[in-house]
Amino acid sequence: MPIAATEDRSQLWLAQTPQMFRAGLLLQALSLCAQATDEAAAVERLGLMPRLVVGSRENLKVTYPQDLAIAEAILKARA
Repeated sequence: MPIAATEDRSQLWLAQTPQMFRAGLLLQALSLCAQATDEAAAVERLGLMPRLVVGSRENLKVTYPQDLAIAEAILKARA
């Protein structure tokens, strides 16, 4: 697929997981918005505005086997 355009990166931010909400609110949001792509999207569909919190890029989500090597490098750099 060809690239249509390059996004202005100054207007982008990284959403990390896990996203945290009070359990009751999250259960309500997920039950009403089963097609939401993540927790924040479900809460937004309730008309609420989740807060952004500054985090660390080292908060790595291990999804693929290659991610383990990245996590290992991060942990070794901390030692």
